[in-house]
Amino acid sequence: MKKELHLMIIWKNALSKKEEILKDLENNFKIRNKYYINWSKKNYSKNLSRFYGTALPDGCDKETHCGRGKFLLLILEDEKPKYEERLTSHGNEVVNVNMFDKKTEYRELTGGGHKIHATNNEDETNHDLTLLLGKNIEDFIKNVKPSNKIVDLDQDLFGANGWTSVKEMFYALNNCLKYVVLRDFENDMDELNFAPNYDADLLCDDGKNAQWVLNTNLEIIDNKKQYSAILNDKKCLFDIKHLSDDYYCEKLEKDILNTRIYHNGYYIPNKEYHYMSCLIHALIHKFNFEDEYNERLGMLFKEHDSNKTKDEFIRKASDWMKKHNYQITIPKDNYNNFNVENVCEFDKSLFKYCMEDYKNTKLNVSNYEQIKEEMNKYNDLEKEIKNLKEELNILTNKYNALNAEHNMIVNSKSWRLISKIRKIIKRK
Repeated sequence: MKKELHLMIIWKNALSKKEEILKDLENNFKIRNKYYINWSKKNYSKNLSRFYGTALPDGCDKETHCGRGKFLLLILEDEKPKYEERLTSHGNEVVNVNMFDKKTEYRELTGGGHKIHATNNEDETNHDLTLLLGKNIEDFIKNVKPSNKIVDLDQDLFGANGWTSVKEMFYALNNCLKYVVLRDFENDMDELNFAPNYDADLLCDDGKNAQWVLNTNLEIIDNKKQYSAILNDKKCLFDIKHLSDDYYCEKLEKDILNTRIYHNGYYIPNKEYHYMSCLIHALIHKFNFEDEYNERLGMLFKEHDSNKTKDEFIRKASDWMKKHNYQITIPKDNYNNFNVENVCEFDKSLFKYCMEDYKNTKLNVSNYEQIKEEMNKYNDLEKEIKNLKEELNILTNKYNALNAEHNMIVNSKSWRLISKIRKIIKRK
């Protein structure tokens, strides 16, 4: 087995055992590079959360346990990696036991707990190295020379303060998780830079990991759940789907991910899955197939004959799904549209649940359009009320200013004198 690159972190509260650990590591691995890394105070908790892929708020037990402050990052070469099964925090996994067993040993040395972090395989190394230093294994080996010196770095995780380019964002995704951009990537994702209403549709093996890697915030926009990241000081949007969310059935989602292809810096579905997933999406997740999506699919795919009827395309999608043993599932995310009217026209053998489950899941097309119209009216009235309130505020401010000026005049000595003179004139 070829040599592997791994990393180990000695968190602040374990640095008192640094020399002992370094001496032992030198007998088992080649220490390629060493870094003291100091994260900024404002981003420390967010960095820790993104690194471990779980919410770790400011002052949490993990932060208190590991220590907040400068830590030591070690890049290690394992000349003879050895893989066996071990019990990890995620259950039994096959790991590089050379690294795993040393991590366990050093954790006991530093008083127990998790004050030592180390990678179990090269996929994890790729993830951690990309977030910590902004380089994957290949680029790190190519661009960073081995050194015995400890390099001091005052920097946060990759993308902590936003992203400088689309390329940079997808570099992080490419090295931290398995994903595809499902559709609308024909312009090489430039819309993320230039189109404020564009959202990139991602399908991922781990949706939470995607959110942490991209450094996103959850937003509800036009009754749709989206995740916003900062790109060149502006928001860009992602719609993140993941395995077992029932957006598509899990088997179809896995097959899309397992047959993905690399295209211009990011991953997309292969030709067959791109077209069929878009067709199923247009029929099941949209309400205007005839008016919009049929024509759009015809423009994107040569194999799509937009002269055919919707019923013909439903039969085509049904036959393809039956051939591959896929099912029609009800999305777990209630923010997804679900066209019950179209779904009920599919082959019933494709249904994962009983017919009543589908009929009771979402509104039918007519109800949907009616409610959409009512929502538009509500939004228009809300805007009108907002404008009237602003006008009222302006008028109120003018009234208050004039009233204050009036009171100032009435209460002045000269006005009292004028009032007396008026009374005398009236008597005469």
